[in-house]
Amino acid sequence: MTRDPGTEPAAGQCRRLDRPRLFYLVRPERVAVAQDRRSPNQRGRTARKKAFCHTPLTATLAPVQERYAWLWDVDLDAAAFDGILSGRGGVAPHDRGWALLRLIEYAPYAEIRRLLPRDYFLAAWPTLAGRVRSRTRREGMEFLYQRLRQALQTHV
Repeated sequence: MTRDPGTEPAAGQCRRLDRPRLFYLVRPERVAVAQDRRSPNQRGRTARKKAFCHTPLTATLAPVQERYAWLWDVDLDAAAFDGILSGRGGVAPHDRGWALLRLIEYAPYAEIRRLLPRDYFLAAWPTLAGRVRSRTRREGMEFLYQRLRQALQTHV
């Protein structure tokens, strides 16, 4: 939604809004306080709102990198994390085991199922199971490990 610059009042002028009895004072680059002009008995409580007045800005934004929410403390985007998880890269301490453990501990289950490298998970889970801090997460992944192992054995 864009505003037509011709409809904005000049600095220092008041503009009446659609709501009754509310006025905003337009001041460039300052915060103006709106106050209900009725008596204290009529309004019950003071209605105050903040109006931020500024000139329109144009900006050039850098391309947004997709980041997983569970990587809040690491400077990795989604592509770099996927590369480490698949074994195509990684520098200590961010190796493939770290990426799998981070995925298991912090990602939602739908993301775990989507990103989980099954062969590596089946090989690494017995050593990683003790490092998972959440008991419920560990039990859930143990169930998934047993289920994937069973499905692998029946299809071989």
